[in-house]
Amino acid sequence: MSSEVVEALRAEGALNERQRVDATLVDFQAQFESEKNRQALEVAEAKARLESEGRRQALELEATRKELLALQEARERDLAAALNVQKYYASQLREKRAVSSPRDEVPVTPQVPTQAAQTTADGHFAAQLQATLRNLQQAKVKNDAASRSRSTTQVKTEQSSEKRSPP
Repeated sequence: MSSEVVEALRAEGALNERQRVDATLVDFQAQFESEKNRQALEVAEAKARLESEGRRQALELEATRKELLALQEARERDLAAALNVQKYYASQLREKRAVSSPRDEVPVTPQVPTQAAQTTADGHFAAQLQATLRNLQQAKVKNDAASRSRSTTQVKTEQSSEKRSPP
């Protein structure tokens, strides 16, 4: 072979190698871009998930805050009603004491008007009824849990008592 042919073959080999390296580089760049896009999509999805979770938690927090405020207002109303009932019964007790041990004093009128006393008594009764209903509901939940626990124990006991000895 002549040196020109060898030189031409070397040049052709170098060109082929250069084309192969360029093709490999293009493949790596495409893979890199694909991976970069995939990771960007994952980051965007994670960010959207976190934002959604944050909004959900903010809504739950707001609902809990409103519920707490409502409970505090109800407690304040109940305390005011209880105070009014206590004042009413104290005035009734003073009246009874005044009647049972008469003195030469001007009769004391009740501090709570009859209609207000009835409203206060109704509020007190309603508060007691609500407390009783809450207690009954809690007892029912406890009894349901205990019943489920008992039935599971009972089934296990029955299964073990049904085992027979080999003939």
